[in-house]
Amino acid sequence: MKTIREQKVGKSLVRLLLGKDGYAGVVITNGKASAPLRDDEPDRLWHRLLGEVGKSGAQYFGFEGARRRFLEMFPGGFDATFDDRERNYKWRAKQTLEAVLPLERACQGGTALPADIMRAFSQTNLLSPYEAMRVKDVLAGPQAGLYLSGAAQVANGDVAAGLKAIEQSFEPDARASWPVATYLPFLWAPDCCMFLKPSVSIDFAERVGHPFAYVYAAALTATVYEGLQDLARVVMREIADLKPRDLIDAQSFIWVVGAYEDHDAAAPVSDTVPA
Repeated sequence: MKTIREQKVGKSLVRLLLGKDGYAGVVITNGKASAPLRDDEPDRLWHRLLGEVGKSGAQYFGFEGARRRFLEMFPGGFDATFDDRERNYKWRAKQTLEAVLPLERACQGGTALPADIMRAFSQTNLLSPYEAMRVKDVLAGPQAGLYLSGAAQVANGDVAAGLKAIEQSFEPDARASWPVATYLPFLWAPDCCMFLKPSVSIDFAERVGHPFAYVYAAALTATVYEGLQDLARVVMREIADLKPRDLIDAQSFIWVVGAYEDHDAAAPVSDTVPA
């Protein structure tokens, strides 16, 4: 068989092959090859192979492990306790954004006062203080409309053009990060748009064996965003029996599994944004 694609991923070598019977692929770790995977579509097979890499890592515990971890922290699942700690403040931020700048108006080039939009950012801690400061600067400047229209494009599914507009809106003084690019689409359309906090999302993807851990890049590209969206779809499918309502719940599931410490489970319920 002929090797048509090969990539070093962590300590493993991923190899895609083409033979008389079609496409096959293996993951080679410490000199040992996995059982071959086969598929008619090379891109789909490559995606599957990247998922296999994570399963060989020391961090891997699969979705069963992720579910156990989540339910250790929230035994009632997506219940009132979960809502008080992880959902309500994000939902309030969504309502604030919709009140000051509905998605439909943003798609038509509409804007709002910077202070009003920043209220939707200040109601959560999803951005770092540095990122929030940069968003505030953009909203107060001449590129505000470009940033908002770009975010609206992402929310409406025109991802490549939207990400490009967001990137341009931060130039030349700063670089747009994934959190600032995905925050507004996430609030406008939590049924279909995921928020990306890179470190915890990559860690989670490694633990459940999802290829997003290996397709992530800091550059704002449609390929990375599609990888994130695929991770979100898989999460929603794997925890469907817990009845997540939207990607706010999926994002919180990822955060709880990847970032919660044992003492967080005993933390008192608060109506304020978590620290």
